[in-house]
Order: sequence, then C-alpha cells, then structure tokens
Amino acid sequence: MKRWSQVERLFNQALEMPPSERKAFLERACSRDDYLKNEVESLLEYHQRAESFIETPAMELEAKELAREKLDDVSGRRIGPYVLISLIGIGGMASVYRARDERSGELVALKLFPLGLAADEYRLRRFKREAKALKRLAHKNIAQFNEAGESDGQNYIAMELVEGRNLEEVLRNDRLTEDQILRIAIQVAEALKSAHKHKVMHRDIKPSNLIIGASGEVKVLDFGLAKALTESGVSSKFDLSLESLTRTGTVLGTVEYMSPEQIRGGEVDHRTDLFSVGVMIYQMSTGRFPFHGKSYGDTIRRILDEPPSHMRQVESESPPGDLESIVLTCLQKAPSNRYQSAEELLRALKLAAGEQVDSVEGGSGRWGEGKKRFYWVFATGVLLALFILWMILSG
Repeated sequence: MKRWSQVERLFNQALEMPPSERKAFLERACSRDDYLKNEVESLLEYHQRAESFIETPAMELEAKELAREKLDDVSGRRIGPYVLISLIGIGGMASVYRARDERSGELVALKLFPLGLAADEYRLRRFKREAKALKRLAHKNIAQFNEAGESDGQNYIAMELVEGRNLEEVLRNDRLTEDQILRIAIQVAEALKSAHKHKVMHRDIKPSNLIIGASGEVKVLDFGLAKALTESGVSSKFDLSLESLTRTGTVLGTVEYMSPEQIRGGEVDHRTDLFSVGVMIYQMSTGRFPFHGKSYGDTIRRILDEPPSHMRQVESESPPGDLESIVLTCLQKAPSNRYQSAEELLRALKLAAGEQVDSVEGGSGRWGEGKKRFYWVFATGVLLALFILWMILSG
C-alpha cells in the first residue's frame, strides 16, 4: 500500500500541472525509480483518454474503440455459424451482439473478443477462462452457455440472449423497494450457490453484471474474472499488482465491490463473492457505496480499514434491521466473520423476506453447524433422562 500511495500522490500532483510540465516533474520526483515513473505515466495516459481513470477502465476504452470501428457494417456479418444482427453492448473486454444461429434459427448473445487485442495473451486467456467457467454452470439465474469457438481468428462465446435492463441502469432510474431488493439478492445468492457448488467463483459481482427481466427474474452475466476454486475451496492469489492495475485495467472502476483480500492480492475463496453481494445490497438500499473515498487510494483504504456507515445514517428511510444485519455480516473484513457460504446467505435473505427455508439444503455454514449441535444436545438429554429413569426404577 505504501507503493501505491506514492503512485497516487505523484499522479495527483502531476494532474495539477500543465501537460507540458509533467514529464520534467516526474523526472525530478522519481529520480532513478523508473518503475515508479512508468506507473504514474501509465495512469496519466489513461486519464487523458477518459474523463476519470477510475470510472472508465482502460481496457473498456480500448474495447469500445475497436468495436466502434465496425458498428456501421455489423449487420449481416458472419462469425462461424452465427450471423450478427445488432450491437447489444460494449464491455471491458468484449463486445456483445444479438446474433442468429444459422443452424437452428435461434437468437443468441454472441460475445466477441476484439481482433485488435488478439496478441494480448492475458486478456485472451481471461476470455477463454470465462468460457471454461460457463461450461460448468447451468442455473436459471445464470445466463446459459451455448458454446465457444474461433472463426478466422475471431474468438467468441455464444450464450442465452437475456432481455431486460442491467441493474446499474435500474439503479440510475428507479428507487427499489425492500421487497425488490430482497428478490434480487435472493436470486443472486441462488446463482452463487450453484456456481460455488461447481467450484466457480465469480469475483466481479456488481450491478452492471446483472440483468433484470420484465418478470423480475435475475440473470448473472460476465464470468470474465471467474476462477476455479481448489478442492479446499481456495483460489490462487488474485493479481492486483500496480502493473496489473495500469496495464490491464481489470479492476479500475470496480474497486468499490472488491473484498479486502482481493485488494491485498492474497488467497481468496467463495466468501469474496459474498462481500460483493453485501456492497450491492447496501447500494440498492441507500444509493451509495459502503466504502467510497475521494480518490482511488482513499477508497482502498476505507475497504481495508474502516467499517461501513450504518445504513440508517446514510438513508433517511432506514431499511429493516434484519436487512442491515445481513449487509454488515457480508461486509466483515475477515472472511471468517462473514456468512460462510452462499447457502447461508440465501437462508438469511429468505428469512428476511418471510419465506419458508425448508427448501434450502442444510449441513453447511453456521446454520448447519447449529443444527448438528442442537441434535447432539437433544440426543444427550434424552439419553441422560433415560439413564435417570432407569436408576429410579432399578433402585
């Protein structure tokens, strides 16, 4: 964190200067530290290409620029067995098109990796990793994977075409009720329960990766940062080096949803997704982030070191205590203090919604452990009572 503080401080100082003076300033300030100078220069470059380097990731800018070059002639273009119809959206690493499968006539969402980035092995590997993760998943709240392939050097992923609005758009235009918040959170927890069961961790749960259908059905999208969990439930270390931040842009703009262990670059497991769900519920309830600073570094510091503001202090129409309790449990700094599974979080959300929870499979997390303890205590009590009764009768 000390290294990042240096980068952020010099970056902010350089922004206050005319562009013509920045190079000389960095030469003086960084002395012989070429690595430090390069990091600051990278951030300045990205800043010039966007209104805010935090709000518009560098990778997203590149993908959008490459996609826009082909917007005029996209209709009718063929990618393998698919014919493109129209652009749906441009994300951080790919463009998504409405397309028709010529073999079946079915409409699909076709995700294309930009040809101009084909030489970037990191990004291409991430794109292919998403396809591998999606192959393992089949759930009503996860956009269905159809197939992945390559045609004339163009890598693609064909998926279920999900109609609706992403949650980010919904939050910009609508105020959600408590019931709507719980409906959305429950479905996200259902999706994560299935993904975690299949050893897949999403790592990028946020409103822009959720589609809300007309009937209220939620679909989780974009497993581009997904990573397979080991048998012990732990993923390898998450690359959050300064080089990763500035070169790939994988976390710029989404840091508010990241868990402390993600930011530290340590080992992460399924509980990091639960932290992100907590951030999202907080945002849906109050319209604000639980950890948001005046700068990128300040936001990171708040996530690592500060508790979130109580939702009742942020929003005058205070949420019910059980919903706030769920959020605060998700947002615990230490993973061991959060819900220990998506199933456990799901149970808490259903109870808050007044639903029956018999359908939630037990046996894991604190609820499962609590049931085991109850049964042991009950059985011990019965045996003790029988023993006392036997002693009385035999005496």
